[in-house]
Amino acid sequence: MSNSIQELSVRKVAYPIAQSQVMVDDIFIDGISLQKTLKTDYNELFAKGRFKESFILYLGRTLSDLYHSKDKFLQSPLPIEGQTHISPLYGCADSCCVYLYVKVTRQQSIVHWKQIGRNTAFLNASSDTNIEWLTKFEPLKFNLTNYKTIIQILN
Repeated sequence: MSNSIQELSVRKVAYPIAQSQVMVDDIFIDGISLQKTLKTDYNELFAKGRFKESFILYLGRTLSDLYHSKDKFLQSPLPIEGQTHISPLYGCADSCCVYLYVKVTRQQSIVHWKQIGRNTAFLNASSDTNIEWLTKFEPLKFNLTNYKTIIQILN
């Protein structure tokens, strides 16, 4: 895990959704779009099916707003000290499908994104929601104050 602390920010970006350009929030890490980074670094994983679509940011959303909020493994984006949570990261424009998840842990004043994973329900027909964690994902660290600010903006 890198020792450097990344800067998390949110910006409005135009994404093609339903044959229109729609302004939506997206996460930027050190000024670079996370969505674009994932689709570039993991091109094969994000080139087919729903994963090739533009994602809508779910991070920080109230879980009751999401269709999958009853999934027992989904938790808030900010765990208490020493806990690890799995939180929705990106999904569809209808708030019914969670495409990507983030595994988040908190240690003192640092929030760690340990892993990002894809919802395998969109890879194979299945009634289970399983997560395929991205290999070679470099964990990320954020200052707790910066992270809380972004979560408050998004919620």
